[in-house]
Amino acid sequence: MPPRPIPADLLPWALSSLGVVANGPAPALAVVATDASNRRYFRLVLVGQSYVLAQAPPATEKNEAFLAVREVLARAGVKVPALYAVDMERGYLLLEDLGDRLLLDELDPGSAGNHYRSAFGVLCQIAAVDADHLDIPAYGRALLAEELGRFSTWFVEALLGYSLNDEEEDLLHRFFARLIDSALEQPRVLVHRDFHSRNLMPQANGQLAVIDFQDAVVGPVTYDLVSLLRDCYIRWP
Repeated sequence: MPPRPIPADLLPWALSSLGVVANGPAPALAVVATDASNRRYFRLVLVGQSYVLAQAPPATEKNEAFLAVREVLARAGVKVPALYAVDMERGYLLLEDLGDRLLLDELDPGSAGNHYRSAFGVLCQIAAVDADHLDIPAYGRALLAEELGRFSTWFVEALLGYSLNDEEEDLLHRFFARLIDSALEQPRVLVHRDFHSRNLMPQANGQLAVIDFQDAVVGPVTYDLVSLLRDCYIRWP
């Protein structure tokens, strides 16, 4: 399938937002990354300064949540991309360029200790946010049950091709109920909900930047820690 074309009005919008009048050939946009969503990212370089343009279709992407959580994290001292301009109607965002380094690419047995200490520090900053006064969804029983149910749908049935019998389904549901009860009994904090090595970006100044936080919720304190330490993108000996 050929790549989707870059929207014709994306670059003019970015230049206008930056107060740049294009004289001569227009600068080129380079694809930065894609992910599992409909979001697309492009790099724009102007006079040695680099920016990232995000195309996030409003019909499918949580742009309002992204902006709200970005503001909360920034106020808490967490390194997140600076926001220079946004067009909510078109789903365009002009963001700070955090580079191309992912924590995943820099983790090895020799460096893991220092990197994880930095990540733990970020988690402490996030957990210190006053979650009781945030206009952010709660990671409640219904959402936890929905996500646990994906184990049966996508792993047991779709991947393994196995159909659970009534006894197995009952056992699994009782096990899920125990997990949900445990989660709901824990202290409630702001939860990134996808806190792993591909969403953490080491910066030249030693900071660890956080991205992809639009699905944040208020939920159990251990969730992000387990997501980091049981990272599905890396396997330790």
